Amino acid sequence: MRLPESVVAWTPLPDSHPRYLNSVKDAREVIGAVAWGIGLKSFDSDLYFLLLAERVQSLINEEPDQEAAAQDMWDQLHSVGLVSDSEQQPTSPHEAGELLVYQNRTLRDYLSLLNLPGKLPKVLPPDNPKARALIETTNLQRWLSVLSARPTESNR
Repeated sequence: MRLPESVVAWTPLPDSHPRYLNSVKDAREVIGAVAWGIGLKSFDSDLYFLLLAERVQSLINEEPDQEAAAQDMWDQLHSVGLVSDSEQQPTSPHEAGELLVYQNRTLRDYLSLLNLPGKLPKVLPPDNPKARALIETTNLQRWLSVLSARPTESNR
C-alpha cells in the first residue's frame, strides 16, 4: 500500500517487549505502525487504536477476496486467543478493522501487554521513514503472522 504524501507515518519506539508473549524482535513496530493526516494536532491511546483499526481495514481492503480475508483474520485471531467466542464476527469485510481491532478488548489488552502504543509523543513528530516503509510493505498475512507469533521452547 503506497501512502500519500499528505499523511504522517509513526511507529512506537523500538523498546523491547516481553519475548514470552511474542518472539518477533520488531513486533511492536510491525504491528503498531500507524498513519494520520497532516492536520492532526495530537492523539491519545483511543485515537491510536482507531488509527490501527483503519490500517488493518486498509490491509483487508487490499486483499482480492476481502470477505475471505476478514474471515481468515477472525479465525487466526481466535486460534491464538486474541478474539473470544463472545466477540462479534464481522458480517461485512468493511467492518472488520473496527470490530477485530478497535472494539476487540482481548486484542487491545494483548497489545497493551506488548506496550502498544507505548509512550505517545506530546508533540506529533514528523513523518518517520521506517514507519512509512513498514506500512507500505506489510501485507495482512505478515501483520497477522507477527501479531500471532508465539515463543518456542528455544526462546523462552
